[in-house]
Amino acid sequence: MTRQPDIRTYRGKRPEIAASAYIDPAAVIIGDVVIGADSSIWPCSVVRGDVHYIRIGARTNIQDGCVLHVMRDEYPLLLARPNDVPAEAIRDCTSAQQSYAVAGDKNNEARTLNDLAGHYFQQGDLVRAQAMWLQAASEFRQVGDLEGLAATSNNLGDVLLLQGNLRQAKQSLEEALPNYQAIEDKDGVARVLMRGLIVCAKRRGFELLEGTVLRANEPMQAFVRSLGFSIVDDPGDATQLIARLPLG
Repeated sequence: MTRQPDIRTYRGKRPEIAASAYIDPAAVIIGDVVIGADSSIWPCSVVRGDVHYIRIGARTNIQDGCVLHVMRDEYPLLLARPNDVPAEAIRDCTSAQQSYAVAGDKNNEARTLNDLAGHYFQQGDLVRAQAMWLQAASEFRQVGDLEGLAATSNNLGDVLLLQGNLRQAKQSLEEALPNYQAIEDKDGVARVLMRGLIVCAKRRGFELLEGTVLRANEPMQAFVRSLGFSIVDDPGDATQLIARLPLG
């Protein structure tokens, strides 16, 4: 008999694994875990999303014997797609940012800092990403670029939320919201409002956010997944899905 990977539901959350991902029969995947396309989990590895969520991006390789887990009330585990962030991209952004700084071109310097912060965020370097987005936000504020300021404030809110700094995350999102409203970016407004809801729920001690999404509404499913929600079937209604985000 062929052995199958050990895929376990934990507290109502079952791992979501892309059809093209490879999970070795000797691997164990538990709980609130999402594994992207063309990724691989090799023998004797454990991916345990019990007290927070784990998101593994596309084309990510988890080698033999790895143990991936999370910290309650503090940090989820986000693994970026390294092939999407080549070293050349960071080097080029750094060089461009320095050139713009010397030329006094604050607008382009801020945009380059924003790109550079995004690269570090994808690599999982939250400290550098935060520093770069703080600097970019300051530059955008000086030149009055509302679109850039909205984006960087929103990104900072994401980083601060992942770090568990709820007070500063709330402040950053509060700065992003009126700027998204001013440039009439409805997607940006929706994302900030949802992030704000997550921050408020955490601060009030809630352990779970849960809602329903129509099965046919794929854009909404993609949106809530981008916020860290997992999606499971609704046993009481085949036309909708249940979106869940553990907070504790």
